Order: sequence, then structure tokens, then C-alpha cells
Amino acid sequence: TADAYIEKAAHELGKKYQVQVATSDALEQMIILGSGARRLSAASFIRELEETKKEIEELISEISDKSV
Repeated sequence: TADAYIEKAAHELGKKYQVQVATSDALEQMIILGSGARRLSAASFIRELEETKKEIEELISEISDKSV
């Protein structure tokens, strides 16, 4: 299943890298925390994506303004 894949990948990758998993499934969050990975809810992940998009748009705007 997808959950089994996520759990295995988080466990294996967590040995070498900082792993962050986005899930709103409470049981999956507990398993992920047990593997040493960070977890965030799907809603938090969406907020993070929106903030990052805004930052990128601001940087592009700054670069465009400087090149004019």
C-alpha cells in the first residue's frame, strides 16, 4: 500500500537525510515520528507550498524590476 511504501522510504531515507512526510492520517503520523522523520499535516503542507510560491513570485518580481 501507499502507507507501507511511505513508512519504508521514511525509515530508509531517514538514516541518511532529513525526511518530512505530509499526511493527515494520525496513525501514519505516529509511525513516521517513530522512524525519526518529521511530519506535517496536509493542510500545513499546502500552507507551506503557498508561502513558498509567494516568495518565489516576489523574487521574480524583484529580478524583473532590476532588469528594466
